[in-house]
Amino acid sequence: MGWAKQEFETIDPGDERLRRRALLLPDCRGSQLEVNCLIASGINAPLGAKHGVWRLPTDRVVPTLQAALALPIAWFINWLMRLGRTLPDLPADLLFEPDESRTALILNKKPVPRHMSTFSTVVRLIAQRGGFPGRKHDGEPGARTIWRGLQESVSSSSRVPVIPGSST
Repeated sequence: MGWAKQEFETIDPGDERLRRRALLLPDCRGSQLEVNCLIASGINAPLGAKHGVWRLPTDRVVPTLQAALALPIAWFINWLMRLGRTLPDLPADLLFEPDESRTALILNKKPVPRHMSTFSTVVRLIAQRGGFPGRKHDGEPGARTIWRGLQESVSSSSRVPVIPGSST
């Protein structure tokens, strides 16, 4: 998830690699549907890597480029929420950097295990920082608590000490 922080904190709204386009598409009733599309190309791509083009179409009103930047973040959080519910046993390192998993554990005063935490465990720990109680019958965390927890976890991950040889 470290990539998301880097991507969205370093984007300049005046950057020509990031643009918003409004499109009119025909619908099944014979009228037209206005669709906004956020298009990003080659932003923060590693040196020597092929620059990809990323598109996010939406039927939401996107009055400014600043508002458009919130869409991929909201989509990502919703995806984290749904992935945590449907595939809870995935290894956390598929989407989280080791330092981010470790930060979620340390902020919740949990011991750092020797083995890799599951994706669902890390999402629940992040959501607990955002107000999710995490009791036995509370169900799964929602997008709002994940978002609040991510804000705290990402801002704290640079302040958590690195423990040599540890991985979560």
